[in-house]
Amino acid sequence: MGAYIAAPNFPTYAYSWLRDGSFIAYAMDRAGQHESAARFHRWVGMVLQRYAAKLDALIARQEAGVPIDHAEQMHTRFTLDGAEASAEWTNFQLDGYGTWLWALVAHLQRTRGTALYLELRPQAVRVARYLSLFWPSPCYDCWEEFGDKVHIATLAAIAGGLQALWAFDHSATSPAVPAAIHQFVVTHGIHEGRLVKFVGSTMVDASLIGVATPYRLLAPHDPRMRATVERIESELYCGGIHRYRADTYYGGGTWVLLAAWLGWHYAEAGNASRAALLRDWVAAQADANGNLPEQISDRLLTPHPLLAGPRRAITSHPPTPTAGPAPYSVCQALRAPWPLAASPCALVALIVVPYSPAMIRSFALVGSLPTPAAAIGLRVAREAWLDACHELPAWAARVTLLKRRLAPPHDQAKVLIHHACRPAPPFGPGSTRQGSDGAHLTVCA
Repeated sequence: MGAYIAAPNFPTYAYSWLRDGSFIAYAMDRAGQHESAARFHRWVGMVLQRYAAKLDALIARQEAGVPIDHAEQMHTRFTLDGAEASAEWTNFQLDGYGTWLWALVAHLQRTRGTALYLELRPQAVRVARYLSLFWPSPCYDCWEEFGDKVHIATLAAIAGGLQALWAFDHSATSPAVPAAIHQFVVTHGIHEGRLVKFVGSTMVDASLIGVATPYRLLAPHDPRMRATVERIESELYCGGIHRYRADTYYGGGTWVLLAAWLGWHYAEAGNASRAALLRDWVAAQADANGNLPEQISDRLLTPHPLLAGPRRAITSHPPTPTAGPAPYSVCQALRAPWPLAASPCALVALIVVPYSPAMIRSFALVGSLPTPAAAIGLRVAREAWLDACHELPAWAARVTLLKRRLAPPHDQAKVLIHHACRPAPPFGPGSTRQGSDGAHLTVCA
């Protein structure tokens, strides 16, 4: 069929992402597996043809100035047969479409694939029109977070894709939009001579490597790019690379992908020794079967007792426990001392997991909750039962957030969110309450 599945053994990731698949296709081309890459690009073309009417409608509405909600936008992931996923997701991610254009052109240049381009050109032109109109819009970044921001790495992916398409076929799009994006970034995306995570921020994010490698919005030796990489090295490097300093996802470990990405950048910039060092670190993270994890937990930004200690590989889907049906207790996780949040009304979250032990795999401890949930992209599944828990006590401020992004279907788990500044509930630490839907909550001191 052509799609590259994100994870065949984890239902939440049993889809193909445009961004991820495009990078895989590029790697396939680099490895000489051109037919595999071509099948992926044909699969994307099939998806875009299937949703051509939706794309055309979005383009027309944007041109007419009609407001468009994130939920109405093009999706970022699709089923293997090319359908939009029905489950709720942070779908509006423009970088995936820009990355596809970039990877498609790279494939065509490497393979001289004239026939493939004639087949896919209508869809490439349609995507280019879509990106040319929507690029200034806030959307989710490549980490699927901060959907209300304009992300510099996303803009680079859009500009890179449009510029590549224009260079390949001058009649397919215009160089005006990449130029406008470049001007926007150097005007609004620079702080103290370096790039920032998103407009209005001063944070650095490791995904900013993409501004130069591979999208070339800035050249690798541009002083602003060099200053950005230097900040990534000084602030996020510790053998591996963290995403950004405020990261709490699974404790904020170091990402194998980011170390490889920075090594790729150094190779293009001519720093072969630094590239080799990062390459060797990546290779050292593999298990006995050659599998690489998503994160490494040896240096967490938001350490948690269940993730601290000896080095552990972290994936986004922990193994499913084999124990029989029983309430899922979080007591053990909560016994370790945790500093109270700065505000007495700090937002806290409790996860209530129903009897199905299979659902436990959808949650993993990611650390304390030092910021409002909205700031880290928490999506509330639905209003949960509060019963006698209606008022949470101050000690609940020590509760940690379990899995900030819920795996669908959302009706299989409930998130309780309240303020830890109210009177204590009529039950104490160590007791268990049952909600009207059969879910259990065990309270811990």
